[in-house]
Amino acid sequence: MNSFKDAAQIAIANHQGIDPNLATRLAFFAEAFDQKDVTLVTGADIELALDQLAARGKLKVQRTKNGLVYIKTGLPLSPATINRYLNSLGSMYKGLRRLRVTPRGFISPTKGVERPQGGTARTLEVTLDDVKKLIAACRLSRNKKLAAITAMACTTGWRVGNLQTLKWRDLDLKQGYADAQRTKNGTPHRAVLLPWGLKSCCPIRLLPHRT
Repeated sequence: MNSFKDAAQIAIANHQGIDPNLATRLAFFAEAFDQKDVTLVTGADIELALDQLAARGKLKVQRTKNGLVYIKTGLPLSPATINRYLNSLGSMYKGLRRLRVTPRGFISPTKGVERPQGGTARTLEVTLDDVKKLIAACRLSRNKKLAAITAMACTTGWRVGNLQTLKWRDLDLKQGYADAQRTKNGTPHRAVLLPWGLKSCCPIRLLPHRT
């Protein structure tokens, strides 16, 4: 028998993605299910835990001399945030199946769990001129990398974690592509760099080449 708490630690230790909040989300479920057998958690258990999460609301993290303290703010969690908790739990069960912690043929209890519905999303229309104006404004910043990072973000759709860990060896400016060694789900990804995007990144090209 593997308790949920122990299984969560196994999943966190073997997680190959770059989601920085996975451990925090699974810690919430570990507190809710604790020593319950990880294979005996039901969809009803998960829905009850998500209801408790919604009732808890947002937490404010405060650093003290005794460590981190989590304070209730009274503000609600968005449906998207609650769904991210559910997605993290689903990823955990998927990882446990790969590690053979759960028995063969085991079906994740997250299957069929009702997801909270968000409000009507806004559609924002962003033109190429808007992006170029944003990059031009970024060049006024003291951060010499901001314009290049913004150009990369707008043309590749990469998350900030991938942009911050980008190395020269991951770029091929001649062929026009960039490689992310590991994305959020743990897989590599190659993005094509558009010509105007490369031109917007000209501060990068002026730096000495290094690995």
